[in-house]
Parts: sequence; structure tokens; C-alpha cells
Amino acid sequence: MRFMTIAPPPIFVDSPEAVERCIKHCMTTTMLGVDTETLGLLKDEHGVKYHQMTDRVVVMGLSPDEDARYLVPQRQLRHFTGLLETPQIPKALANVKFDAHRFMNTTKARLLGTWVDTVHLDFMLDEDTRENRHGLKPCVWDYFQIPLIDYKTLFGSEDPRAFKPGHAQWNKYLDYSSLDPWVTRKLALYLLKELGKILVWKNHDQAVLTGREQNFTLKDMYYATEEPQLQTLWKMERRGIKAKRERLGEIESSLSAEMDEVARRLNKIVGYPINPNSGDQVGKYLFEECDLPNRGKTATGKWSTTAVILKDLALGEHQCEEAALILQYKKASKNKGTYAVGLAKWIASDGRIHTSYGAQKTTGRLGSKEPNLQNVPRPPDQHQIRKAFVPEDGNKFVIADYGQLEMRIMAFVASTYEDYTMLNAIMGNLEALDGDYEGLDGGLDMHSFTGARMLDMPYKEFVVIKGDESHPRHEEIIATRTAAKSVGFGIIYGIGARGLSAQLSQSLKRFVSEEEAQGYIDLYLRTFPGVHYYMVDMKRLAKKNGYVQTLCGRFRRLSQIKSPHRGHRGHAERQAVNAPIQGSAADIVKLAMINCENDEYLREALGYKLLHQVHDELIFEGPEENAVEALEVVRRHMEHPFKEDLPVDFLVDAKIVDNWYAGK
Repeated sequence: MRFMTIAPPPIFVDSPEAVERCIKHCMTTTMLGVDTETLGLLKDEHGVKYHQMTDRVVVMGLSPDEDARYLVPQRQLRHFTGLLETPQIPKALANVKFDAHRFMNTTKARLLGTWVDTVHLDFMLDEDTRENRHGLKPCVWDYFQIPLIDYKTLFGSEDPRAFKPGHAQWNKYLDYSSLDPWVTRKLALYLLKELGKILVWKNHDQAVLTGREQNFTLKDMYYATEEPQLQTLWKMERRGIKAKRERLGEIESSLSAEMDEVARRLNKIVGYPINPNSGDQVGKYLFEECDLPNRGKTATGKWSTTAVILKDLALGEHQCEEAALILQYKKASKNKGTYAVGLAKWIASDGRIHTSYGAQKTTGRLGSKEPNLQNVPRPPDQHQIRKAFVPEDGNKFVIADYGQLEMRIMAFVASTYEDYTMLNAIMGNLEALDGDYEGLDGGLDMHSFTGARMLDMPYKEFVVIKGDESHPRHEEIIATRTAAKSVGFGIIYGIGARGLSAQLSQSLKRFVSEEEAQGYIDLYLRTFPGVHYYMVDMKRLAKKNGYVQTLCGRFRRLSQIKSPHRGHRGHAERQAVNAPIQGSAADIVKLAMINCENDEYLREALGYKLLHQVHDELIFEGPEENAVEALEVVRRHMEHPFKEDLPVDFLVDAKIVDNWYAGK
């Protein structure tokens, strides 16, 4: 065995007496380390690979204290349902949602009680310099210098079901499988202790904002918001969302037709058949026959034809139609493979797709994989891919989406620098604004308001011209509003003149130089000086403290903020500006999700359950007869995520629909 001097000897729970002793011991613990060894990637009855809902537990490891570790075979798992479902016992696991699904698949047991997820705890401790090292193996090595060897290295391709007493490698397998829960428990206690040392708030005003005490620590934050979010995500994954296979087939045909048409148009221009997917053919045509500027060749000696290069040719000063068609073909091909064909492969035997959400992203946003349901094209989409996602018969979707959430946070932030212009425009405090707003009621269209300020013209005139295609200045007004929108969101994401140039060239369907783009940025910052002060201040604070924070106090650490490497330093500076805005938006959505999930009236009485999240959008499903009331409950939770409202409203557009596409 590997670690006899480090861990206690493993105990195999292979008899009724051993089961009783193990359960009795585990019921006395204040923190139970839990781990599973599973079958791995399986297939459902249709032969489709499907990980979350079909994988099963082979053995379960348990560790109730520093002096014990147990290994429970699958045949004994049914006796442990009561232990797993005891809510008074916190369970420490690495990537808890993974194991919770496998327990449900194998025994129908719910993993109840507080979830202490070491992956998320380590992410909270250091999401910056420890990026991609939050798993159990790197953590245990980094903190305790205990090496954990992976299954494949120890056992190769051996089926885990083959290991039983008497097997040549049984002792090694017993040690391997029972060690993880022991080190997981040890790691969980260590990380909780470290997080308990870190105060979230530096001053009383910050704490009051979200109704927290000033001595609120990162450990408290985990229990207040992060653990409830993990529980909520597990339930969402379990529920899944229904997808119509026949609709995806129709979309596949539609995308194939688009690809054929684009290829026909491209061949007509080129004068001979060309394969848009062939980098060699595309490169020879564009850079040799058309003599367009290139960025050199790849290591294999072929022309480089990346998407960035093609976009530059299509949208830049050359406005190359062939490059635009190649991009269109590639996009249709990707959509066909990723969505029309790809999503159909993930439809489980219950007719639903069960994605897996990741909560450890530095932006605070959620990730989605197996499959990614967060990048399904938004409307307008000519193939209407989201129409494939529908509620069950007799049900409706309630789809609720925040309106300009990040811009509203930006308005609030600017007001803290005594620039109330954006806030007054959003909130409809028109009497506080310079200019003629007589006859208008409510909040203004933020992008039109910004565009009017940028052109130094009355808002009402700007809006009238925007709606009048025959007006001589109509195109100028549309371009300015588009620029205002792009600059506003671009600043949040740390965009520069070069990036804005490409973005505006695409949206305005004309070439916008970097000089013109920089002019828009400068004009925007002169219009809203509070935004400029905020950007300067966040970079200063990041350099002083090494981090910035969201409205809820979540840290974004920036170790590269003083780097001598210009690129690394610039990236950190952009993150310093972006993280408090984008991260605060993510925090608000997180609170809304938790509040909706914990609302028993919404969930039980009305029957509406949260299925999916795409950044600022939440999707619920429930009985048609309760849809109107459920919509109002959802809206209330989303518009009022904090205990006390901020000076800015968080408006929500909510609809009752029959498919995901109709939600926009």
C-alpha cells in the first residue's frame, strides 16, 4: 500500500457487521469525507454517450475523521441511503455535483446536508495564480505534499468492477479508492480554516450594501451563496430541458441548404470549385490569386487562414466578399455540427438534455458543457435553433431576462463618482438631466441617449431620426447609436480601439478605422466622466491591493497587474475594469437563481422549476395554468436580489412561451 505512514489503514465494509459499525461511526462525525469510483463514460439504451445520468458508483469511500477511512462496495450502498440523506451531517467532496448524480443514478439517494466542495473552496481561496489547479490531486500535493496517482497509471484499462478481495491488485485498489475521501476531508477542513481568515469587507459601507456583517469572511460567503448555488445547479442538471429531435433534423436540412447556396455563390465569384473548409485552397486563392495581404504561413508551409484573418479581410478596409462568404459557410457548418447534429446526440432517454454547469470561472459567470447550452445562437437566428427546446405537454416556459444589467450596474458605479447622468437617464429622472425631455415618461433608451450626447443633439430629435429611414442623417444616427452601444459594452469588457474597429466594421457593414473607433471611445468617456474615473480608480486599486471586488465582495485577484510584461499587465488592467461590473452582474443572477429555487411556493405550489441559465436569462418550466402567477414571482426575485434595493432598478423582461426561441 502507498501511504500507510500517512493515512490510517483502509477498512473494507463487506459484511452486515462492518456496515453497522461504519454507519454508526459516520453518524457521529461533524464532517464526512465522501468519494466515489464510477464506471466512467457510458451509453444509454439508444447507444448514445451520456455521462451525467447513466454513470454509476462502483465503490464509495467514506472518512468520518482523521483516524478512519472505509470502502463500501456497490452491493452494500443501499444500506447507506440514510447516512447520505442525513441533513445534519456536512459532506466534503471534490466536485460534489459529480458524485451526487452518481448516487442518484445508483441508489436514488439524495446527497443531503451541507455540501463542502473542495474544488470551489480552493477556487475562492485563489482563482488567479492557482487557475486550473483546484482539483483534488494538485490541491493535496500543493498543500500537504501527498501524491495522488491517477487510476490509469495504477491500473491501466482494468474494469473497476473486476477488483474484489483475492484480485492480484486488490490491496492496491482498496488503498487507492479509500484514500480520496480521507484527503478530501483533510483538505476541506484546511480550506475552510484558510477562508475563515479572509475578511470580505474593508469598510462598513460595503458590508451594509448587501446586508452582511463587517466581519463576513470568505468562509461565510461560501455557505451563504456558493454552496446554495451548487445545490441549485445540481437540481437544474438533473431536471434537464426537453429537446425535439425532429426539429433539430429540420435545422440540419436548413443549414445544409445554406451551405450549398453559399458554396454556389463563392464558386461563381472564384470561377471554379473551391472548398471553403480547405485552408490550402482558400489561402492560395486569397493570397496568391487575389494578392490580398497575409500574415504568413503555418509551420507546415500553408497559408494561415484563421477566423481572425478572414474577418479582417471581410470586414476591414478590403471588404473582401469571398472572405465573407467563406466565414458564412464555416459558421453554418459549425452550427450544423455543433447544434443540429451535435445536440441531438445529447438527448437522453427521457427526451431531455442534461448539461453540466461549471461554477469556477474567474468572470463569475457559469460555464456549460456536455453539451454547451449557453452558446446556442440567440435570436435573430434564421434557422431558429432555440425552437428545438420546448416544455412538456401541458406546460409552459417562463423565460426572464435582465435588461441591460451590466449597463445598469455601470450607471450605479458611475454615480458613486458623483456622475449621475447615466443613472438619471436609466431611472427616468428626466428633470435632473440637461435638455428637452418634455412629454417623455420613464427611463430612456440608454444607447440612443448616449448617442445623442455623443453628437451633442437633443434626445428626442435623435430618436425621431432613428425611426425615419428617409431622413438624410438616418444612417449617421444609426451608426452613432451602434457605436454608443458597442463602446458601452466594450468598456465593460476592456475593449480597445482595434477591437472596437473590428466590431463596428461588422455591425455597421462598413470599414471603421482604429482612429475613428478611438474617437468614439474618447467621446463616450467625456460624456460619462464617472466611467472614466471608475476605470482609473479600479486600475489604481488593483495595483495597490492586488485585487478588485464585485458588489457582493467576491474577489478578483490580479497577480499580473504589476508585471513587466506589457501584454500580461494590460490584460490584468482590463480585468480590473471588467471584473467588478461583469462579476457583479453574475452575482446578481446567482442570488436570483438561489432565491427562486428556495421559493417553495414557486417550486411546489405553482410547480415552476428552474431549468437553465444563460448569463442574464433564466428559464423555468411548469403548468400552463400557473404561468402568469409564476412569471410575477420570478420577476420579483430577479428585480430585488438584495435585502435592500440599490439606487438603480434591475428591470426584467419576462415572457410565457412555448419554446426557447420565442423567449426573445
